[in-house]
Amino acid sequence: GGVVGSIGMTCTAGGGGDDSRLIFATDSGEDHSEKMCIDKSGNVGIGTNAPSNTMHIYKASEDQTTGLFIEKATGASGTASIFFGVTSTGETNNVGVPKAAILYQRTAGNGRGDLKICNNNVDDTNAVGVADAKITIKGTGNVGIGTDNPSQKLDVNGYSRLRSGLYSGSISISAPVGPIF
Repeated sequence: GGVVGSIGMTCTAGGGGDDSRLIFATDSGEDHSEKMCIDKSGNVGIGTNAPSNTMHIYKASEDQTTGLFIEKATGASGTASIFFGVTSTGETNNVGVPKAAILYQRTAGNGRGDLKICNNNVDDTNAVGVADAKITIKGTGNVGIGTDNPSQKLDVNGYSRLRSGLYSGSISISAPVGPIF
């Protein structure tokens, strides 16, 4: 056991402060390895020392995978979520209120569940939630648009528009075709 290396934070300032950033790095003897930085504009870089956006995650091409893993510890239910919100100057009543989200809702054991794309289009200060799901992808692979419990591979609740056509086995319907009821 024991400590093999160290972990540290440093703040660097380049010529005239143009290169200023806060660096989070690990150090194992002679090997100083930058892991994360925050540049002078507040952009956070993980795996890059030059983040090009608010959050920039980078992995080299020889690495297996890159990504962001969001996990919620819970008993038998709950969601892991990414939330979205956009406010405008002068709008103070909904700052920090998410109106859209991508949610993963656990519905079965061993972390199995449904992926939901949610959008709350109501002009109020209520946050988006599972009830605002517009598209649901069940663990079975069934996709629902306008329904959170699709019973077929594609289950659309409401009218649909196909711009080109529809093909199923030996039956083909080409556009333009009027409503099929």
